[in-house]
Amino acid sequence: MKLGNTVIRTIQGDITKLINVEAIVNSANNSLLGGGGLDGAIHRAAGPGLLEECRGLKGCRTGGARITGAYNLPNRYVIHTVGPVWRGGNDHEAQLLADCYRNSLGLAVSRGIRSLAFPTISTGRNGFPVDQAADIAVRTVVDFVRDHPGRLDEVMWVFSNAGLKASYDQLLSRMEAGSPESRPSGVKPGEIRSYEPLWGSWYVEEKIGQGSFGKVYKVSRTSLNKKFISAVKMISIPGSAGEIDACRKKGMSEELIRSYYRKKVERLEQEIILMEEMKGASNILSIEDFMIAPHVDPSGRKTIGYDVLIRMEYLQSMEDFLSGKTPDEKEVVKMGIDLCKALEHCEKYHIIHRDIKPENVFRNKFGEYKLGDFGISRQMDQTAHATNTGTPLYMAPEIFRFEEYNQNVDLYSLGLMMYQLLNKNRLPFMPEYPEEIWPEDTELAMKKRLSGRPLPKINGVSDGLMRILLKASAFRKEDRYRNASQMKKELINYGNK
Repeated sequence: MKLGNTVIRTIQGDITKLINVEAIVNSANNSLLGGGGLDGAIHRAAGPGLLEECRGLKGCRTGGARITGAYNLPNRYVIHTVGPVWRGGNDHEAQLLADCYRNSLGLAVSRGIRSLAFPTISTGRNGFPVDQAADIAVRTVVDFVRDHPGRLDEVMWVFSNAGLKASYDQLLSRMEAGSPESRPSGVKPGEIRSYEPLWGSWYVEEKIGQGSFGKVYKVSRTSLNKKFISAVKMISIPGSAGEIDACRKKGMSEELIRSYYRKKVERLEQEIILMEEMKGASNILSIEDFMIAPHVDPSGRKTIGYDVLIRMEYLQSMEDFLSGKTPDEKEVVKMGIDLCKALEHCEKYHIIHRDIKPENVFRNKFGEYKLGDFGISRQMDQTAHATNTGTPLYMAPEIFRFEEYNQNVDLYSLGLMMYQLLNKNRLPFMPEYPEEIWPEDTELAMKKRLSGRPLPKINGVSDGLMRILLKASAFRKEDRYRNASQMKKELINYGNK
């Protein structure tokens, strides 16, 4: 099968002896330290260097992917992915298996790998039904290749069994016959309903939010006589046809404009990969699936731009939960501890969120708070003297002044948000409740805060909690908590008093 310039095919042979692919995929266990079957064969063929590098990776979650050198194998890389154990189909096995393929392909694309070979995943001792595994594998790979045009030259499966190879070939033939290379002409860029059913089974119920970085929708699907709910964020790049016209007026060629927006999508892809790496981390809103669709004209031909759709957990926003009420100290401290846990995970992956604010905080049915919307996050090693992207109302002074900053800018924003919640939803220097607020009040309050004026004490808030808030949101970054663990420890100690 061929999609664009990418060949998708199957071969029969030994995956450890392939010489014409840059990377092979290993169906590994969670330890990544080798095992039986293909996993053991790849480790034996690669030699002890592979095991040594795998020790440093400290394992991999089910559905995740990790990359190493290939050592004595005739390839450049080995991508290790951990397939799910079949438990009757009621333990997210299908989603996890699709994750194996998506994350392996995403890792390959992020490293500039142009060709890779898969084995079958989870169909051996893990017990995944062969027909279902084949359908998931083929559909996931084809969808990924279609959504990432020009990024891969060849994707293949390698089989030792001729019968299994024939079943994959049949699936690929059916996909090729029923799936034209271009998107169907019914797809309208920027209109989410034209992509229905999303990921084959999800339908839009309503739009639930919109911001400068996209629209958010409530979607649902029905399976096993039960309705499942998710949220989908849709980001259109560019945001409007006017952006393309502005590029043309600047003298940019069509090829340069395409390249410009493709690079924007590639940066977003890196952020999605980072979020996939943090999937399952406590107190962080989980990404469940994503799609990158090139824009097309009514005839189905590709034009400039992309729609990026990200499916996430559907949770109640903190704003909705707290609507019309002022939370007590206990609830705010709980929220602060939960978000410090989220920021601990961010620090582990060297991520600065840069947009901590009430709209990006969510609450699940168990009362746990989660941090979402990493659309403008950045890795720390890319941050020195970065742009002042973020929401000015919660922005640390050094970001506002285009100065170098570190991860404690997120703690600054968290401290301000906690201050606001405890101060009857009013940020520092705003008129006291119940006085009316005018537009100039917001501008004046922000000017006072960014000038370094000490934040006023909140009436009715204890000195102990006030001290934590003032330290988190200190004007000088040197006076703040160094990391989320420090702030979390003090909030826990305060809550236990």
